[in-house]
Amino acid sequence: MVYNSLEWNELIVKLLTVKNNFEFQRVYKRGRSVPGAYIVMYRLKNDLGCNRFGITVSKKVGKAVVRNRVRRLIRQSIVNQFNRFEGNYDYIIVARVRANKASLFDVEKNLRYLISTIDKKKSGNKTKSDRKKNKK
Repeated sequence: MVYNSLEWNELIVKLLTVKNNFEFQRVYKRGRSVPGAYIVMYRLKNDLGCNRFGITVSKKVGKAVVRNRVRRLIRQSIVNQFNRFEGNYDYIIVARVRANKASLFDVEKNLRYLISTIDKKKSGNKTKSDRKKNKK
C-alpha cells in the first residue's frame, strides 16, 4: 500500500503515542512546559530515535463528545505540523478548558506558536530539578 505524506503522518501519530501513566508523569516532572491559549505542551528528550505524542483532555473540558472532538482537533494539528517537531522527544499536549470552543485553525495556530517558543530559553517553565538547584 502506498501512503501520501499526510496519511503517513497520521499513521505515525497513531502508532507512536505515550500511553502509560508513568511515561506521562516522567514528562510532567522532568520536562519543559510552555502554556498557550488552548493547550499546554510538555516536552522531554527520549532515547527512542523518534517523537512520541500524548494527548490529555480532562473532564473539565466537557462531556465525552466534546473531549473527543478536542482530542481529534489536537491530533489533526499534530499531523499538519508534524515536520516542525524536533526529533527524539516525548510531547504531551494538555487541552485547556477553552479548547472546547476552538476551531482547528485556532488549535493549529496555538500549536505552531508553542513549537516555536519551547526552544527559546526565556519561554517555558524551568524543570523541577532546575528550580531545586536555584533554591540551594
